[in-house]
Amino acid sequence: MSAVAAQIDNVTKVYRRSHLGRLTLTPGIESVSFSIQEGEVFGLLGLNGAGKTTTIKLLLGLLFPTSGHVTIFGQRLPDLNVMNKIGYLPELPSFYKYLTVTELLQLYATLSDLPPGSLAERAPRVIALVGLTPHIRNDWGNTPKVCSSARDWPSRFSMIQPCSSWMNP
Repeated sequence: MSAVAAQIDNVTKVYRRSHLGRLTLTPGIESVSFSIQEGEVFGLLGLNGAGKTTTIKLLLGLLFPTSGHVTIFGQRLPDLNVMNKIGYLPELPSFYKYLTVTELLQLYATLSDLPPGSLAERAPRVIALVGLTPHIRNDWGNTPKVCSSARDWPSRFSMIQPCSSWMNP
């Protein structure tokens, strides 16, 4: 039996907004519970406003639940050691268009506290993995969009929002 990779236990997220002294409470998700096993492919389906993005942001540690618990590999978020093992590709990624593919990797490696020496070894492998080797000298504005499958990501836990809005058929 495989281990639990992610678990959401009775999570509720309420957004609070104050405007001109008036407080508005809007539920993002209410009493949601599920677990994802290691190696499992798990999808969130629902209409706009159903809470899919809220749930993903909770799993990434970008939002905190109003009640309930979110754990990745048995550790409650936010935990930087766990968060470093999460890969995420949003539906509409936003990159600095004037940077080359290599420069973008250097930027994100620095932001992720990747040891400087390991970037030289890892960058060519990651660039090849996502099929960008022919475009290595292009700035990102002239580079084709890429959507990698979760099984190809070099992280332990990967979340990919649907790429259909910008993938070529």
